Amino acid sequence: MSGENGAFRIAPVPPGTYRLVVERKGYRPHTFLRPASELAEPIIVAEGLPAKHLEIRIVPLSSVSGTVTDREGRPVAQAVVHVLKRLSLQGRSLISSVASARTGAGGDYLIENVPDGAYLVGAVPPSVRPLDGEKMSVNQEANVPTYYPGVLDLGMAQPVQVVPGQNRFSTDLRLERSRVYVVAGSVAGPEGGAGDLMISLEANRAESAPAFLVRFANPKLGTRFEFRDVPPGRYFLLARSKRNLGAHWAKAVIQVENRDIKDVELRPVPPFVAVGRIRVPEDMAGAVTMGRLRVELVAADGSRFGLQVGRVNDDGSFQIENVPADRYFAMVRGLPQGGWLRSVRLEHQETRDTGFGLSGPGMPPIDILVATGQAKIEGSARNAKREPSDGCMVSLTPEPMAPHLAELRRVTPTDKSGRFSLRNVAPGNYRMHCWRGLLGVVSYDPAFLSKHEGVSVKISGEDALQVSLTETVIEGIQR
Repeated sequence: MSGENGAFRIAPVPPGTYRLVVERKGYRPHTFLRPASELAEPIIVAEGLPAKHLEIRIVPLSSVSGTVTDREGRPVAQAVVHVLKRLSLQGRSLISSVASARTGAGGDYLIENVPDGAYLVGAVPPSVRPLDGEKMSVNQEANVPTYYPGVLDLGMAQPVQVVPGQNRFSTDLRLERSRVYVVAGSVAGPEGGAGDLMISLEANRAESAPAFLVRFANPKLGTRFEFRDVPPGRYFLLARSKRNLGAHWAKAVIQVENRDIKDVELRPVPPFVAVGRIRVPEDMAGAVTMGRLRVELVAADGSRFGLQVGRVNDDGSFQIENVPADRYFAMVRGLPQGGWLRSVRLEHQETRDTGFGLSGPGMPPIDILVATGQAKIEGSARNAKREPSDGCMVSLTPEPMAPHLAELRRVTPTDKSGRFSLRNVAPGNYRMHCWRGLLGVVSYDPAFLSKHEGVSVKISGEDALQVSLTETVIEGIQR
């Protein structure tokens, strides 16, 4: 425990390697970092070493507040407001809720203990429930989830900047209205029960919808399910039932336009085992430890159809269990910096960029070849005043973005003179941007990136490119 002046002393400390973490209510948890680094600094204690004197600066948490109203300006009580952050998972942009709060009788809300950074803010009206078992209205038109400053599409939402220790006032939201419909159907299968059966409904879009917008139902096998208050759009319907030999899966893609959909039939089928092998060029063999690699199969259409992962054996072979029949991209995790997927073949067909279908047991092995990029990109970034951009975050994103190319994304800061360097870049087409204070909300959604021009670069081999960038300023950011 530190004293009133912030001083602390920890003694005696047995010899060893430690990580120092500082926690205080109302402040962001802090792990001691080495200067100018995002890596935790281990503290080594040994006989003969001098005692360490550390100066640690902790950052106060913040809050976000505002009012939620309907289209007519009337306050909306019991709406749930979320502070949202963009993350990356399985090569796709994912929207995650950092904190949330319900509105009061006057439509007002206060979300406390929010770390500083840039966020999206969204409100879910009380008529939209995540669980099908709760009572819901059957209105033909209803308030629907809306994002700041008042848009229905996450790709059009504007981020807000939260400053350490301050309240981000007047983050007001006016809920939009939309025609809503019913999506219903049944789950078919063999007799004998399905065990735990779960049906989920989620939007089909380039970036995964927030988890709080995924709707669930728990019907019995052979019975019907129903989701109400569904706005127009393209959706995934996923069914998962647990059985003795593993989960059975089914998936349907539906388009809700101007009518109810009440005839969807889902038929879960058993998963199977996929096998394959990873090959490494001779000049890269010493840099790769096969036992540290893992192969991931990601649904090509972006659905949450489970993440299928297999560990790689020392000889490069791998086996992935409980794989549902679907179309996939293959990804390899654990490669050294600059490592990339050069080829993915199935039955002598190149499938790296197109994905491949796995339909059941007995499929041919997946043949994967990896390599190391040799190119270098250097350059400088300037702001709108043509001054060097110190501390700007330079991003390198494959173009077009796809799950199997996720490992090629790179981020690096500029130095005091605005210069940056990226090494071991793999061949391909990329787009580069310079973001100021927006790393937490940078999206890999093509709809988001298309609004910000950036610079296109093409790497064909051992290139050494020079690139000049200008800071990207996001409209609506308040500092």
